[in-house]
Amino acid sequence: MPRIKILATLLACLGFYQSMASADTLAIPKDFKNLVGCWAGSITYLDYTSNKPFSMPAAMKVKDFGNSSHIIYAMSYPKEPSANSVDTLMITENGRSLNHEIIVIRQPYGNDSLLLVTEVSGIDGNDHQPALIRHSYLLGRNSYSVKKEVQFTGQTRWILRNEYRFTRVKDCN
Repeated sequence: MPRIKILATLLACLGFYQSMASADTLAIPKDFKNLVGCWAGSITYLDYTSNKPFSMPAAMKVKDFGNSSHIIYAMSYPKEPSANSVDTLMITENGRSLNHEIIVIRQPYGNDSLLLVTEVSGIDGNDHQPALIRHSYLLGRNSYSVKKEVQFTGQTRWILRNEYRFTRVKDCN
């Protein structure tokens, strides 16, 4: 009888571990289907030289990516066209990371949104200091935001490095 209880306990723990391990796994294309389309908004970033925030308009266009784990998007900045770019969100390691950053949080947010938070060790700042870098993605049907926060090694405070905030638009102009 004690062996059955131990076995039952071990199986329960294994089931709990597997559900926790898969909780932070992305589903393609389900988790990102709302991202396809045209978006208008802004980027606000911290200028490390002046230590003041700066905002400017931004737009994003995401093409249908089907079942691919690579989501290609075009960014445009009407007041600074030389900064326009095309980039990719890559879902890697069987859905456990985004752009090779480990997903630490994946949870529903509100009625129709998904919150994803990734973290990675890296380098940031004007003097290229080691830091923990956190990206928070909030994907909704009509809104999308990406926030980058930095915690320099040896510090406890997080610094908001930049934040994109978008609202869905009908026309991609």
